[in-house]
Amino acid sequence: MSKESFEGWAVVEQGQPFRKWSYKPKERSAFDVDIKIICCGICASDVHQISNGWGGTTFPILPGHEIVGNVVWKGDSVTRFNVGDRVGVGAQCLSCLSDECEECGNGEESYCPKRVFTYNSKFPNGEMSYGGYAKNIRVHEHFVVKIPDNLDSFKAAPLLCAGITTYDPLVRYNVRGKKLAILGVGGLGHMGIKFGLALDNEVVGISRNPNKRDDVLALGAHDYISTQDEGKMKEYAGYFDFILSTIDRIEQDDWSKYLGMLKNHGTICLLGVPDGPYVMPVGPCVFGNKQITGTVIGAPAKIEEMLQFCSEKNIVADVQVYPLEKVNEAYVDYHNGKPRFRFVLQIEQ
Repeated sequence: MSKESFEGWAVVEQGQPFRKWSYKPKERSAFDVDIKIICCGICASDVHQISNGWGGTTFPILPGHEIVGNVVWKGDSVTRFNVGDRVGVGAQCLSCLSDECEECGNGEESYCPKRVFTYNSKFPNGEMSYGGYAKNIRVHEHFVVKIPDNLDSFKAAPLLCAGITTYDPLVRYNVRGKKLAILGVGGLGHMGIKFGLALDNEVVGISRNPNKRDDVLALGAHDYISTQDEGKMKEYAGYFDFILSTIDRIEQDDWSKYLGMLKNHGTICLLGVPDGPYVMPVGPCVFGNKQITGTVIGAPAKIEEMLQFCSEKNIVADVQVYPLEKVNEAYVDYHNGKPRFRFVLQIEQ
């Protein structure tokens, strides 16, 4: 049995802070690449998982799925990458990859029933997956993407989750030349504004935080709505074709407000996953033919498409960088609402 060891920062027991932790990576396969990590973004889903907010967290947990690094080893069957390539890994590291799978066969690997997430997930042989708050990671080449040369590593890392999570639904639902609202202006929301503008939409940012107005307008949004401003909310009644919700919860009393801002036949797409259940209204959907839908991350080919779009349009995330050994400090600052708009951990000095 291999005695190979990787090192990162993990939460070993629920409720404990991050600490250095060594672990055995998954066994090498001919289709794997080893990546020496440069940096990794901090995602809201990391926060949910280390607290077991969604349930099902297996400890120790080593998060991180906005990973940029360099290939340092490749298996004999790897054809897409060479040692030295700068690459990225998002939230998924494996699926069944069968042409007979309805999802994988149609380029929708992120919906494969046998998908394996980059951390806190199990490979088919029962080994656990561990993420990017580490010096190295081993991933099947299918779920690795090249980072365009003109994109900075730290600013590109959040594209691998926050970027694709907002890009995919806008393209999937052909949100181009429309009236678009971005609900929640954080790590995902600021990317939603950037993509929405690049796709020629009229974009309005919505947040419960009145102090985000200047940030939202500086991103280029056409307007800003504080949910505390009832007059402004009413001003936009029946206005939007599409609402992209990046927040992890919509309270029961707020559903009528947001659905009321949609035109008839409009759509609200949910990206955030709450710790608890949702209660959704039926009336506005029935009488206004309004759709509630949701999407999750994006398949590798769609991530590559997004990265090329970002390369051409010069779209990157707004980031603040912390050294990996200050990950606990970064989480304190995260909970205090300090990100503008994504925290990224520097792994390789």
